[in-house]
Amino acid sequence: MSRIIAVNGSARQNGATAKLLSRFLDECEKLGAETHLLHVGALMRQQRVPFCTACSSPCLGQCTRGTRLEEAYELLASSDAVMIGTPVYYSNVSAQLKAFFDKSRFWRLSGAFTDLLGAVLVTGGATYGGQENTAASLHAMMLVHGMIIIGDGAREADPGHHALYGGPEADNDPTLLARLPIVARRMVGLCGNLARSGGREIGNHYR
Repeated sequence: MSRIIAVNGSARQNGATAKLLSRFLDECEKLGAETHLLHVGALMRQQRVPFCTACSSPCLGQCTRGTRLEEAYELLASSDAVMIGTPVYYSNVSAQLKAFFDKSRFWRLSGAFTDLLGAVLVTGGATYGGQENTAASLHAMMLVHGMIIIGDGAREADPGHHALYGGPEADNDPTLLARLPIVARRMVGLCGNLARSGGREIGNHYR
């Protein structure tokens, strides 16, 4: 069974981003996947210092040790795929999501997220509110971890779009809602292909 994680980069746990991620996970579950939803805002609020201070180089991961944030990274590392969602803030990802990536330096050193399949969902307060730039920034962060990026689309359903985009009232956008199951099918299908080829290498073992 594939394990798929959704990461809600919004400060709100019941906003449009979270609702859309939940719908995406519902579609993945219909296809037989095990799913989990992580709320980055809540995770970062529990950190004594909710942003990276580069306290050690190379990173020793001391600031997250024994915390729910460490558990979130461990869950992500043991997964097959991730959908990362964020609202737009000044044409970029939320501060909480940026901190989530900044504090993952220790996990990058071990290659924990390498070859993790990943897709992106971006919501904005305006139809053209910086969604594409935000997705590109998030793609860059994912590539630093060696993730494999999945766009919005599939062979049979208009492939080639960079990410899932939503504007005002995104959680009620019929076009966006129609795209969620398409990306879910592609993600679950690719997880199956990867499993049949031996699985994703995590440290010194395979999932």
